Amino acid sequence: MRVSRETEGGRFVDGEQKFDEHFEQCSNSLRLIAKRVLEGAEEVDNAMRRCSNAAAGQRRRFANDGEFRSWLVRTLLSEALMILHYRQSGSEDEGVPICSNRC
Repeated sequence: MRVSRETEGGRFVDGEQKFDEHFEQCSNSLRLIAKRVLEGAEEVDNAMRRCSNAAAGQRRRFANDGEFRSWLVRTLLSEALMILHYRQSGSEDEGVPICSNRC
């Protein structure tokens, strides 16, 4: 899952390639966590998309890999629980804001 943006020249801006690499390294673990919490592949993909969007907005916030991974797990769990809440209440979750900076 690619979360960075490229410039017109095709080069990555401000270490975004490194950010993408770190996110990719975490993505398998994140997907496994999401599968344990959520039922369907669509919900897992939705939680992963929301987590990657939140992470893209916070990429400069982290000093090391451990902080980044912990934050990603907390963010993913928050997104998954939000999806579960809206599924159980019978509402659609498309209008639910991404958790980005409160997690």
